[in-house]
Amino acid sequence: MKDIILIGGGGHCKSVIDVIEQEGRFKIAGIVDKPELLGSKLFGYLIIGNDSDLDDLAKKYQY
Repeated sequence: MKDIILIGGGGHCKSVIDVIEQEGRFKIAGIVDKPELLGSKLFGYLIIGNDSDLDDLAKKYQY
């Protein structure tokens, strides 16, 4: 199963999580959101970075 990161923990994030979990094709590695939320959890998934971390995260999770 390949890792995936979600960008944004807003209103549709929970719906996206539900679809990803139902499909079972990806493992959610974390969510990218506001800097002040770093390290906290949203919908059971860790906030692993913010917009300024996207380049590094893209390299780490690229396949």
